[in-house]
Amino acid sequence: GGALHEACGPDFKEDMKDYLEWNRYTTEKLPIDLRLSTPCTPDLVKAENPDVLIVAVGGRANIPDTPGVKGDNVYIAGQVMEGVTKVSGENIVVIGAGLTACETALMLLRQGKKVHMVFRRDKSMMAEDAKAMNRFTITDLIQKEGVQITDNVNPVRYTVDGVEVQDRNWKTSFVPCDSIVLATGTKALSEVVESLCGLVPQTYVIGDCKAPRNIHAAVHEAFDVVMEQMI
Repeated sequence: GGALHEACGPDFKEDMKDYLEWNRYTTEKLPIDLRLSTPCTPDLVKAENPDVLIVAVGGRANIPDTPGVKGDNVYIAGQVMEGVTKVSGENIVVIGAGLTACETALMLLRQGKKVHMVFRRDKSMMAEDAKAMNRFTITDLIQKEGVQITDNVNPVRYTVDGVEVQDRNWKTSFVPCDSIVLATGTKALSEVVESLCGLVPQTYVIGDCKAPRNIHAAVHEAFDVVMEQMI
């Protein structure tokens, strides 16, 4: 449910918020041993000695090693969407072209910011990781509401004044801004998965820790694993 909290951040994601609340409510009602704020370590698994282990530890933000990425004006999209961090300044550059980047850009725009999306892909590939209807809706809103777009460029340096980019002809230019928000994907928590695999004969890895995708894939993988145990 960690990624769900981030996805529910924008005010136009009310349906996702309802789904999160339903998940929380139904989980708390189940006759299970629910332990929050408890890391799943190899020692804990060995102590429990389960018949089946389902690993669904998720992923973390994929942070590029671009110079300047640790600057005080560089933020992570998931934390911004969830409201954990507030973006300073009025002119914001969002790095990325996926659904998260698009939703972050639209959210910041509706908060009164001036938003500029910068990414390597062609703009025809924006939100390619979304379902067809969601993709059409979010990209249409972004263009209609005035998010500026610079595509086919590679961010090569982040500074306190903006982002230096390089196009496919190796020509560099500068996109000025107050703050930079990174929406550059998710990495599976592979090191956690590796530490847990092999402890229990029947081990299943599902969700973003298997491969970062979307909520549809995570839910269906969980359903399939549980149904397999019931057969």
